[in-house]
Amino acid sequence: MTHIDRNRIKRLDGTLLLVFRELVRCRRTTAAAERLGLSQSAVSHVLGRLRQLFEDPLFIRRPNGLEPTRRALEIAPMIDDLILRAQETMDIGRGFDPATTYRQFRLAGADFDCTLTAARILRSFECEAPHARISFRMLMGEEALGALSLDEIDLAIGRFDCPLPEALYADALYEERYCVIARQRHPRIRGEIDLDAYTSAGHVIVTASGTMTDVGERPLQQLGVTRRVVASVPRFLIAFTVVSQTDSIATVPLRLARRYADSLRLQILTLPFEYGSHSVIALRRAQAGSDPAIDWLVTKVRAAIRTAHESEEPARVLEKILP
Repeated sequence: MTHIDRNRIKRLDGTLLLVFRELVRCRRTTAAAERLGLSQSAVSHVLGRLRQLFEDPLFIRRPNGLEPTRRALEIAPMIDDLILRAQETMDIGRGFDPATTYRQFRLAGADFDCTLTAARILRSFECEAPHARISFRMLMGEEALGALSLDEIDLAIGRFDCPLPEALYADALYEERYCVIARQRHPRIRGEIDLDAYTSAGHVIVTASGTMTDVGERPLQQLGVTRRVVASVPRFLIAFTVVSQTDSIATVPLRLARRYADSLRLQILTLPFEYGSHSVIALRRAQAGSDPAIDWLVTKVRAAIRTAHESEEPARVLEKILP
């Protein structure tokens, strides 16, 4: 039987756990103090107690804030689990009530996912969870996975082509399909686009890194399709604006194109080849798999996506794309 050090356990209280978690998230004592409603001196005092308890510096001061030590990163998931289990224990018989929660939810995704869902999710909060808050971050792929593992976000929405760690739990949301957009008065493209027009036109792609390739390049290469990239931009709405004012085109998510085609005077065109689709999922940390608050958030995300899809008038040229 594992020996239990009662004296050490007595030194570990809820305040220490909460301060540790916020320091891992915020990396600054001032930010942690503000989030917890404590003074900065109180947070600094707690950090001293934590260092004595774990016999490790835990956080090293750097010019850009506090850097967790290896020991801090190792115990962070266990501290999170202790806090979650404590909350679950206190909530037994009560459940999650969005009307009374003061929780701050943290959601991350690609810019087009946040664009399509943010306003609708916030309206749900206004009606059902008036005291809750939500933050949106533009994170994708490995960045989003890293933020989840550090408990910097509660939910990551998007396309994840890399292997998913066992510590994460996935909720399927929808299948994303793609289309081509061009301005309505394009001199060479009127209502449809063939392969020659697609490959000869200048393409605007979306990539945060500034490179001239994006995640869509690989499937195009597999199809033997070569495109002429003339510009890369960091956000889809920038790409939409550029396309609306130039003779360039872009391959973009269908849902987003439907949302902005009328206001930006864009054509929505069927791709001249079989591009396929990909699954969009919501990822959470496995410890949050039994968290009713995160379950509730996922239902709000699903409802926002469904409403975004149903509220837009179908474009006239989409019969070949939509089932």
